[in-house]
Amino acid sequence: FEGRWGKDVLLEVFWKIIDPQKQTALRVQKSVIKEPLADENYEALIALKSRMVEILSNQIINEINNLNINN
Repeated sequence: FEGRWGKDVLLEVFWKIIDPQKQTALRVQKSVIKEPLADENYEALIALKSRMVEILSNQIINEINNLNINN
């Protein structure tokens, strides 16, 4: 996370989904989430960071759901 008062907050993450049986990467992604900070206080910053983690989580969930895995 990066963020300063009066600037956007940035979350830049490299992540991957691993096949636990084969120990191989099924997806390797980079997510960049950038949002403006509405208020210059810690409560707003923490709330925004929480929303950004939620966005990231949803991106990962969508990728998992899009995988075509034969069990």
